Amino acid sequence: MFVPIIALAGLATACGDHHLPVRGEVYSQSRVEKQEYLQVPLTPPHRPIVWGDFNVIHTTDTHGWLLGHPKNSFPEPNFSGDLGDFASFVTHMKYIAKQKGVDLLLIDSGDLHDGSGLSDGYAPGAIDAHESNKFVERLPYDVMAIGNHELYVYADTYDMYQSFIPHFEGRYLTSNVNITIFDSDGKAVSVPVGSRYAKFTTAMGRRVTSLGVLFNFTGNVHNTTVQPVAEMIEESWFVEAIAEEPDVFVLAGHMPVSNDSWPVVFNAIHAPTAVQKWAGHTHIRDCQQYDSRSMAMESGRYMETIGWMSANLDAGKGNANDIEFSRRYLDQNRVTYQYHTRASNSTFDTRYGRSITEGLQDLAEQYNLSYQYGVSPRDYTMTR
Repeated sequence: MFVPIIALAGLATACGDHHLPVRGEVYSQSRVEKQEYLQVPLTPPHRPIVWGDFNVIHTTDTHGWLLGHPKNSFPEPNFSGDLGDFASFVTHMKYIAKQKGVDLLLIDSGDLHDGSGLSDGYAPGAIDAHESNKFVERLPYDVMAIGNHELYVYADTYDMYQSFIPHFEGRYLTSNVNITIFDSDGKAVSVPVGSRYAKFTTAMGRRVTSLGVLFNFTGNVHNTTVQPVAEMIEESWFVEAIAEEPDVFVLAGHMPVSNDSWPVVFNAIHAPTAVQKWAGHTHIRDCQQYDSRSMAMESGRYMETIGWMSANLDAGKGNANDIEFSRRYLDQNRVTYQYHTRASNSTFDTRYGRSITEGLQDLAEQYNLSYQYGVSPRDYTMTR
């Protein structure tokens, strides 16, 4: 059990008008059109994604890179989409899923804080990522999990607890992460930052059980608690959560797919149910299959990569049947998005997506993020 820490520190769509493509509206060249008409030509994907009856779009470790990567030096143009473009993509994909009669979930595995000026450019006295997260919360995430960068500053964690997490109505998961707050009687109590787990039914009627697990992180700030994963699986709430077998376990968590605690959680479930694991933290594209009925995937960093996984759960019903999975790492740009939605510049954007782009650009101007300190004569690559 967690013990409180004393002394708190002081879509073309039929989803409504706000999703309709923008037509006949004028935007300034310096703002939206530069994003819409890329300065560097990009090669479209060479084959369509594979749809199953259960599909997921995944993000992780975005770290405030919500306006994408605007530089013209490669490989940056491959990651030049922004959160508004991504929102339009999700809208179109949700519509396609509805037409196909299949499920499509949107999942994030944590680390929204600490990275770009959009999250970190706040004024003195303000809170990291408070403003940029207002745009993230507008996306229709089905499941989100906490990352370690949400736990370095108590004010950031508390802001998530109070202002951000309530928007997701029980789908922001912190299975082994607590925050210490004052209750109504002024007593310090340790409570989950989000929800321990979530159970819900998809649009196509599939029963889902989800957990949101953080690796065994020890650098968290006072008045937050990260329970070791091996202890978490002994908790009574965990035993109760997995007692009823769903159609699929969707495990979102901020820990890598390899060499970490995912097997601890996976083995604790020990059911023949289909399992999808959505990972993060190491900032790489990675995938691992534990058995013929499970798949784990990690989708990069910094809004460079969008993860895609599909599964044919209906064909895999029954304990002895293998499940067919398909996965893809999508470069985060408009060319990729338009290819997979069969859209063009005139049909891709939604008012919903454009409003997010405009809002982020306004925030960048407010934070003066275009101020030029100097120009490097060349590119310097640390890792690629």
